[in-house]
Amino acid sequence: MATRKRLDFFDWPRADMIRVRFSPDGRYFAMAGVNEGRMMFCDLTTRERRPIGRGYRSGLHDLVFSTDGRRLVTAGTMPNGVVKIWDVETGRDVATLPGEAGFLFNHIGFSPDGKTLFANSLEMVSLLWRAPSWEEIEAAENRKQGP
Repeated sequence: MATRKRLDFFDWPRADMIRVRFSPDGRYFAMAGVNEGRMMFCDLTTRERRPIGRGYRSGLHDLVFSTDGRRLVTAGTMPNGVVKIWDVETGRDVATLPGEAGFLFNHIGFSPDGKTLFANSLEMVSLLWRAPSWEEIEAAENRKQGP
């Protein structure tokens, strides 16, 4: 900011509201189209963009990086409000946390110690989950894929 020079320009391909969040180490920022549910990682070191799988049919309302920066957590609309966890390195959907039918979860985050994840809804409902460890997510993913 001291030089007042722009570092780069990342445009979103469609006229859509977007959410943007930086990773804790500042290497990435994630962009998400609120109305269409598309997501993208932008690597600030290489200036490359990498799409993430389309996680939501309609709305994607919030996103946050885990405190260790290895996961991106998103809240959006499927048939009901749902929270998804994405692997930052691969861009793959690695876990889905159950939502509550009829609620629109529009704000998510982690506790300061990174062990609890919360989602707040427009209807003033909050859900809490113990954030699974990376090892727990990998074990669950391996069980899904089978031998």
